[in-house]
Amino acid sequence: MNKLPPVQWLRSFEAAARHLSFTQAASELHVTQSSVSQQVKLLENHLGESLFIRRVRSLELSEAGRLYLPWVQQAFETLRQGTELFTGKDHQQAITVRANIAFITFWLAPRLPDFYQRYPDIQTSLTTMIWQREYGLGEEDHVEIRFGKGDWQVDDLYPFPRQTCFPVCTPEIAAQLNSPADIFNFNRWETQGSADRWENWLSYADCEAQGSQPVHSTSTFVVSMDMARRGLGIALGHPLVCADLLASGELVKPFDINMPMEENYYLLSPADNERNASGRTFCNWVKAFFPDAE
Repeated sequence: MNKLPPVQWLRSFEAAARHLSFTQAASELHVTQSSVSQQVKLLENHLGESLFIRRVRSLELSEAGRLYLPWVQQAFETLRQGTELFTGKDHQQAITVRANIAFITFWLAPRLPDFYQRYPDIQTSLTTMIWQREYGLGEEDHVEIRFGKGDWQVDDLYPFPRQTCFPVCTPEIAAQLNSPADIFNFNRWETQGSADRWENWLSYADCEAQGSQPVHSTSTFVVSMDMARRGLGIALGHPLVCADLLASGELVKPFDINMPMEENYYLLSPADNERNASGRTFCNWVKAFFPDAE
């Protein structure tokens, strides 16, 4: 057999093998499901091998399909890289990352040196947002980390480890806290827009409200954590924004009462990451810190 199969057949096979679904492959390729099925069948006839095991409600790769798939994917990747080099486009080496200020400041920034050491040729552009209405990937955004309840109508959401909520303060203030009720002797800080507030945690800790001290609020966890670090009161935090501060001893947890949070962080890798090697690299690098998150 000297004649190579048409690219359309190979593209349909690769997409169907990746999704294990003719329907999802058709959606990705913007063709009909019957078109994908027909092109895969033509490829199988051309090769003289069955590439899939077709069941009533599922699709599996056959042994021949598993052997053939890496070669097809490698061929497409080689073609993509060659095209980039030929046209002189280097945008694959640049990524935009959108996340809230707290995530970038407390989690991402301390770990970026590792990313830059591993991938020195990838240029990053970090964009911050505060409010949920600012979420939404633009055409130039390759990666987004969202904080919320995960109820967005988007695909490919990778959840971070489920967060818990707890008070944090300086060691000096912690020394004066013998029970959760002592919290009412100090300023309390919480973040606007967060679903997890002081009233929730106090109820979880089975502590009744005392006095009429106001609860102070900030627009971002960055400011709440700074208020706590400066000894201006007690803030509510969670592991992704507090881990390094707790490890350094700047802040401590006065009580081992960890309330499960309603919200969480999610990694959103948009569809164009299928064509953006740097975007895929960044997403895989982040996921490696949380191998058991899903």
